[in-house]
Amino acid sequence: ADSDLDKAIAILHQAALGLYHDPLWHLKMLAVPDFKGVEDISHQGILLRIWLKTLPGEQWTVARELRLRVKGALEAENIAIGIPQQKWLMEAAPVTDKGDSSVNPRVTD
Repeated sequence: ADSDLDKAIAILHQAALGLYHDPLWHLKMLAVPDFKGVEDISHQGILLRIWLKTLPGEQWTVARELRLRVKGALEAENIAIGIPQQKWLMEAAPVTDKGDSSVNPRVTD
């Protein structure tokens, strides 16, 4: 979510078009990749949706190759792929009359 969204979209487009124009993969694809847009924004990251039309039964191999290319391209540009994260905050409890205190952990997303 902290990454440059326009840059990430451009990388996704470039990876999908590169796959489409690759002679080894072009024959498995029926149309130019169709970028649908930002599908979701959450604590895990931003979900970008792109559709690829393939020959019947080829959708899984084409999708795997696209994901491989997208991951490599994002890593090359230092754009992180969203993962769930938790932060632990430690707060010291107020000191009581007896001089003792305790630490109360609190989990936030």
